[in-house]
Amino acid sequence: MRGIVNSITTKRNLETYEDVKIVLYKLVECVSERLRKHGFVCSTVQITIRDSSLMSYERQGSLLIPCCTTNEIFDKAFELFKAHHYPFVPVRKLGVRACNLTNSNYVQMSFDKRFVDMQRHEKIDETIDNLRCRFGHYAVQRGISLVDTELSHINTTEDHVIHPTAYR
Repeated sequence: MRGIVNSITTKRNLETYEDVKIVLYKLVECVSERLRKHGFVCSTVQITIRDSSLMSYERQGSLLIPCCTTNEIFDKAFELFKAHHYPFVPVRKLGVRACNLTNSNYVQMSFDKRFVDMQRHEKIDETIDNLRCRFGHYAVQRGISLVDTELSHINTTEDHVIHPTAYR
């Protein structure tokens, strides 16, 4: 695999950072869940943005430590969004891609506090994955997703369609 990606065109424009955070968390949760499912960690996070005038662009950034945790990937994706997207320009489509994948069995260990925190967050994410597998996608939700019911009911895990490479 070269990367794991998920994107969505929303029903309405995303006009505030809160709207963008809700959708980004949904996308990142799906991507990081699939990373853990397949036993990968990523070194690079890439975002795709299409604004309301249908101008589209991609930006990417490297992670300090390769990981598959939702919080680390989200932080990098939102950092890229804030750094490269003009405020007050509504967003219509968002996408998140985990790139530069490596097997999670071959990650360099460290005594750094960030690495220890990342391992703790990975165990929390795995527990959430198990709960969602057993009781459904909406069994565990982030508090921010309760702010907007329309955006929070996006189920990126079950609603996405994977097309073969030749399909265009």
